[in-house]
Amino acid sequence: MRYLVFLLLISTTSCFGLQYEFEGWTTVFDCEDIDNDNDIDIVIGTQAGGVIFPATTIMRNDGECNFSFEYIYHPCGFGRSNNRNFLQDVDNNNFVDIVSISAIDTQVVLRVDYNNNGQFNNYANCIADSSFMPMGHVFSFGDWNRDGYVEAFFLNSINDSLFWSYFMNDGTGNFLPYEENYPYHGRVELADMDQDGFDEIILCGYNGLRIYSYPDEIDPVAIIEWENIYGFFNIADFDNDGDNDICRSSFDDDADILYFSIFENLGNFTFAEHESTLEGGNLVYMTDWDRILAKDINGDNLVDLSYFQGVFYNNGNYEFNEVELLPINCGPIGLFGFFDFVDINGDTTLDFLTSYTNIAMDGFFEIWFQDSNGNFLEEPPVGITNDELVNTNYKLNNYPNPFNPTTTIEFSIQTDSKVELSIFNIKGQKIKNLTQNEFGSGIHSIIWNGDDELETPVSSGIYYYKLNINGKTEAVKKCILLK
Repeated sequence: MRYLVFLLLISTTSCFGLQYEFEGWTTVFDCEDIDNDNDIDIVIGTQAGGVIFPATTIMRNDGECNFSFEYIYHPCGFGRSNNRNFLQDVDNNNFVDIVSISAIDTQVVLRVDYNNNGQFNNYANCIADSSFMPMGHVFSFGDWNRDGYVEAFFLNSINDSLFWSYFMNDGTGNFLPYEENYPYHGRVELADMDQDGFDEIILCGYNGLRIYSYPDEIDPVAIIEWENIYGFFNIADFDNDGDNDICRSSFDDDADILYFSIFENLGNFTFAEHESTLEGGNLVYMTDWDRILAKDINGDNLVDLSYFQGVFYNNGNYEFNEVELLPINCGPIGLFGFFDFVDINGDTTLDFLTSYTNIAMDGFFEIWFQDSNGNFLEEPPVGITNDELVNTNYKLNNYPNPFNPTTTIEFSIQTDSKVELSIFNIKGQKIKNLTQNEFGSGIHSIIWNGDDELETPVSSGIYYYKLNINGKTEAVKKCILLK
């Protein structure tokens, strides 16, 4: 496998955040720690070096948000509608692999670039049995058959009919095409909807949503009907009750209004709908950024709705603020772009990342850093270190550190208070809530067993534990799990 390092232009002017310019277009990206050095790296689809074929560009983070670049020729596409979560550990070696799907000569091809200790020097292609075309490179991943290995699910077209199907994982990271095809509903996702630790298949389209639970691929366990209106959907815990809800959203470009419904998960695959409409606030680029993202942007433990230019903050009880525009200027947009909120510098706040291509077919990638006050900056905020991210008046610490498999987290409070202690990964995602109770004054300790909410062991790496006192974040510290 050839690796080429190519020159990028970098700008940190008053108009842009940390900006990288590529020769040729940029498409989707995903962020993970690809070399297990405890910082977040970036993998982005590009047309690198002026070649006409799609490529993979690896942006390795040195821990200080200085990136080195590697390029891999990639015959499979990272198209506009490609699922962004294409970094998956398909062979369970604790290193994420690069997985993409595309059509070559009317055949669906799934390619895996295997990660061997942070290096991508081996790949394999899996070709589907029959001739058909993937629909917009839409695919997703999950453990559908409950064997502990990731499968790849995708949408396809056969003789003008639309279907979904998947590639099975043989247990070693090699994929086999599945022979059956099932009626297509618009988009395929996988998520655990019944809190049993295993994924369900979720199909969303114009006319509704279907949920399938293993092993039944024919009869859905839940059906949600809606009008034939184009829209997007997100799966997240919007009411903070520990299970996944479903948000369906659509945007009226002419009226500048966002319509959305949250289907509250009541358990046993039943849902209750909560509807709302929100003024958009002159969303200039909304038609180019083709999704609304559900993430906790401001760190208040409530999932917000965001898009390229702004955020609808969650007030709880399924109520959202009107749009708060982000002070971000990404220059002249011509074709399309993608965005995400990821803690790229390891300070537990989610930063804004975007890739886009202009009308001249120049590709760009930008990072805007969020500080602890919710401001988005051109450079990483200073004055806060990974070891002491907020004040330590509460004597927050853990021992041992590094640890395996358990660690004791200790804190001190001066008066009786309501205490919440939570674990987060380096992407800013909450892993587990250790406690949310009233505590008396004095020194207290809580044991974390290195697991998530489902008591499933988490992988090695850096984690953060955050101490909230009476609803306010008072201290954040870092711990390292080594296995």
